[in-house]
Amino acid sequence: MSSDKTTHVDIWGCCLSRDIFGIGTVTGGFEGCTIQDVPKSRFVVDHFFQECSFAAAYSEHVIEDMEEDDLAGTNVEDRGFYRRCITADTNKTVLKTLAESEAEWIVLDVRTMVYGLIEVRTKEGTEYMTSGGPLGDATKAGVLKKRNPDLTYRHISYFDVDNGPVLEKLVEFLKSRYGDRIILIDGREECDYINKDSEVILGKPKTRTVKYEIEMTNRFKEMTGCYCVNYPKGNLGDENHRWGKSSVHYVSEYYKYALNAIQCIVECHPDRALAKERCKTMLSECEKVLDSIRKGERKTIGIPNAERTALLKKEKDSRKEAKALEKETKERQRSFAAIWSTDDPEERSRLLEEIEEWADKGDPAALMHLGKAYRVGKFVEKDLSRSEKLLKESISKGNRSSMNELFDTLWAIGTEESYAEGIKTIKQLFEEDNVNAIIRMGRAYMYGKGVEKDYEKARTLFEKAERMGSKVASENLKRLATMVA
Repeated sequence: MSSDKTTHVDIWGCCLSRDIFGIGTVTGGFEGCTIQDVPKSRFVVDHFFQECSFAAAYSEHVIEDMEEDDLAGTNVEDRGFYRRCITADTNKTVLKTLAESEAEWIVLDVRTMVYGLIEVRTKEGTEYMTSGGPLGDATKAGVLKKRNPDLTYRHISYFDVDNGPVLEKLVEFLKSRYGDRIILIDGREECDYINKDSEVILGKPKTRTVKYEIEMTNRFKEMTGCYCVNYPKGNLGDENHRWGKSSVHYVSEYYKYALNAIQCIVECHPDRALAKERCKTMLSECEKVLDSIRKGERKTIGIPNAERTALLKKEKDSRKEAKALEKETKERQRSFAAIWSTDDPEERSRLLEEIEEWADKGDPAALMHLGKAYRVGKFVEKDLSRSEKLLKESISKGNRSSMNELFDTLWAIGTEESYAEGIKTIKQLFEEDNVNAIIRMGRAYMYGKGVEKDYEKARTLFEKAERMGSKVASENLKRLATMVA
């Protein structure tokens, strides 16, 4: 893989694959683990599904969809990524999303199978499956019960789940969608870990679970012939891991090895022999490093406890700020909507004062609504020049919706120069098939303002917008028909 090539991947697994990619630094705004001393990755993660069960994805969807807002007040309220994962699993949209994805590679880890399933049964006796595990049992069951008290729930252990038919369907789908670009992460429960004093603490191995993980991994490898990032002997958990102590939160040396192995696989593809040879060397080097850590000959490159604590506090504060900003934004949106609908003069005056205050602070949406108000002369005295200035400022602050509003203001100004500027203003939105821009461009052709009059082009654009569901476009078509007649 050349240094200037970006590779797009989809990920379906658990926290293991999340941490290998250090998710939080890639496209999508995912939260993730900071891994030190790892060469810069050229990967872009298009879709990442954490703890979404393979078996659940293939079960029948017989209950109503879950919305992200349904998770308000739960332990994932302020974590958008987890909300997306939970709703994708509950609504059975994982397979559809991956089928439509344009990513070149798929990375999986079968540890998601050890979470088991939640069996949901309707009053009519219809069965439905969703994922168990950290993101599943309490949160999903609680939300689903609240929405439908007639549903009953039962957790099914992974030992009692027949994954044979599921794996057959999964393998068929993966081969059809990704061909031979399938990478499996061989993950295991790890009982030994490094504590905050860099001491190796030996634990009791979870023999039954590890045996199951090995069995599932081997079955998947045999069925797919996929690439595999093998698990190193002597691996260690890390109590100082950013996400806290867990049997699959390893020392950073593991993640460095795993990410490099994945990059090697992509670079060597389709030469499997070369990829296998290089990954084997990497595995051996990683095992030597892990052995030296166990012997106390060197310390892990993992995040020190004090730094981890500071990092977690920073994240917590950041989420708190984001939540406060989201609440304030919703309040503003309510004010924007209310000022156009209220008939109470006192209420309108109060809302206008709020919007003007936000506009003075540079709020893009407030600038847009105030600019619109000055154009139509509602709540304030009509002033097209001020309207133009406010809308241009809103656009400069990233509010693309103001482009259509500025077009209307320039149209109202009514000069040849303003008509031409209006066309330039909405050109980008028009080329992106923005329905409101399409209608405005159609109107320009209908009246010959800013462009040469062309009834046929106008009709084509209005019909296109009408197919997109616009009633305004239908009205313009009627108006155009009377003009042509």
